[in-house]
Amino acid sequence: MWSEKYRSRFILSGRIGRKDFAKNLAFIFLSAGLLFWMMVSAMETNPVLLPFGIIYFGFLLWNLFCLIVKRLHDMGYGAWWLLAYWFGGLVVSVLVSLINKSSVVDIMIQGAITLAFYAILLSIKGQPQTNKFGEPV
Repeated sequence: MWSEKYRSRFILSGRIGRKDFAKNLAFIFLSAGLLFWMMVSAMETNPVLLPFGIIYFGFLLWNLFCLIVKRLHDMGYGAWWLLAYWFGGLVVSVLVSLINKSSVVDIMIQGAITLAFYAILLSIKGQPQTNKFGEPV
């Protein structure tokens, strides 16, 4: 059912395969880029629309969080690995800022870590058998 398919994007349980993850990830990034462009132009012309953009951005972030958790579930890992990624990124960010005061270097390293994380999620196959997170997709 159409509504069930899109409603399931906002639920943390279940699994998602690499192809569906890639399609949803592309949709989220394109939507976020378009939303950012619209919010920048709305700040100049119609700032009343900004709260709606912020709310929509919150939905995009929650959708991304749910998709990553489901992708981890498909590979047999729990959502705690996402927290490990965030904590690791925070530690790297603090270390880089202590060593090098340049925020550009910090942003570049964070970007490389994020790209590597998404590359891992897109490249590793899910478990072919049923695991504790559900049936294979």
